[in-house]
Amino acid sequence: MEDLAASLARWPALVSEMKQVLDLPQHELDRNLAGHGPEMQARTQRIVQALLDGELDPGPKPVR
Repeated sequence: MEDLAASLARWPALVSEMKQVLDLPQHELDRNLAGHGPEMQARTQRIVQALLDGELDPGPKPVR
């Protein structure tokens, strides 16, 4: 995730667009991912979790 966050830091608008996924109800996200294989589903869930954890935001990281 650190490499992904570092590469996305150059495109804050893209991160902002990715955050729109967080506004989707879980059933809608699941429906959208249903046509994709388990690898894509797992990758998407990791990205969603990284967004929730603030790991993809440029700038200071949240204190844990």
